[in-house]
Amino acid sequence: MKKILSCFIFWPVCLLFWPLSIPSLTVLAADQTAPISMNVPLEIWPVNEASEPDESTLLLRYEHLLGGLREEMTNPSLTIYQDGYIRVFYPAYMKQGGTYVARLNPVSLDELWRKLTDPRLLQFDAQKIRNEMNLLERNRSERPSRMQGKSDEVTAVVEFYPNRYQLHSTPFPGKLDEKKTISWYGLKSDAMRYATVIEIQLFYEIDEQLDAIMQSDQLRKIP
Repeated sequence: MKKILSCFIFWPVCLLFWPLSIPSLTVLAADQTAPISMNVPLEIWPVNEASEPDESTLLLRYEHLLGGLREEMTNPSLTIYQDGYIRVFYPAYMKQGGTYVARLNPVSLDELWRKLTDPRLLQFDAQKIRNEMNLLERNRSERPSRMQGKSDEVTAVVEFYPNRYQLHSTPFPGKLDEKKTISWYGLKSDAMRYATVIEIQLFYEIDEQLDAIMQSDQLRKIP
């Protein structure tokens, strides 16, 4: 009789705790595809008067290269200067076409520059990264889904001058006007698929922050 009662007690308890001992398939799937970190929004201030910035103080230019444009058509772009001054340009064929201005909070500018000048981005090697992705694909048990195509994506391009803005007393190797360019097509798709490729994750974080600046409600349109 005791053995029978033990069985009746043991199995319901096992069934109760058994799901807790098995990792969630949803969680595992998310860990394999989600970017490695979340961004903190950059603080943007409105400006009362627009000014013509000194191009020698340009820190970075960010651009979305849209597919299917005629050669003479321009792309949306963002420029940021040493004093945090921001200019956003949308071409006339877009609904929000025009030039907009604002200013980046100094603390936010420091944070953005700290990310941009991460040694892994300063040494960004597109071919090396693609080789790493190809190796990951060969090691995957499943084939890429057709849903992961990039036909509707853009090319994210960031050009910046590492030595034009100093967070520390020691400058980066290179000349004051030496420019670094990072370009990647289908960045969002690759960031979601290759969570372990750190350079792509870092670039995606910056891309998201710069894109948020371009959509900020603190921007003011100028004539």
